[in-house]
Amino acid sequence: MQHFEARLKALYPLSKRQGVFSSEAAVALLITRPTREQEPVLVLTRRATHLRTHAGEIAFPGGKWEPGDSDLAATALRESWEEINIPTNNVELIATLPSSSTRSGTVVTPYIGWIDTLEGLIPNADELDRVFSVPLSYLQQDPRVRTDVFICNGRKRRIPVYKYAGFTIWGFTAAVIVQLLNSGFDAIIDTQCSRSDERIFSD
Repeated sequence: MQHFEARLKALYPLSKRQGVFSSEAAVALLITRPTREQEPVLVLTRRATHLRTHAGEIAFPGGKWEPGDSDLAATALRESWEEINIPTNNVELIATLPSSSTRSGTVVTPYIGWIDTLEGLIPNADELDRVFSVPLSYLQQDPRVRTDVFICNGRKRRIPVYKYAGFTIWGFTAAVIVQLLNSGFDAIIDTQCSRSDERIFSD
């Protein structure tokens, strides 16, 4: 894990951008520190079914920047507190993955952070119906059930789809997970080659 942290810090230093980010959002990739008794797990949420957008989808804690946020890191921490009840001082942010856009066009910056425990994580019923965790070792195996192909402006983007404990992890969330694993854990999860299990989405 020390190699993982050092590698990510070198590749993707914690962003210090300041300013107004009115059209942007941030998410928190919260990972438990590994111990002799516990392997690291990644925290995920399921959005509530009553929401107007992305209802029932698996996501990271996060949301859009607000004027009271000093930067996008503050957005990620505030949203984590509001959505899953984790105090900001219980998260140690260590790196920032490159920003990317969702299908709706929102630019999202993922922040990676250590947490010490899963205890006390409670989903905010206004936004979520579940908070759960997935072992990173499971995801490193690339246990995909299919590959989604998103075509935008003539360009194809292949993203694995995973199932874990009855949850389906796909789309933007799965893409960020692949980036995390390939960058920080030397995983070799292919997103380029054609596969027989593909499902096509086009703009």
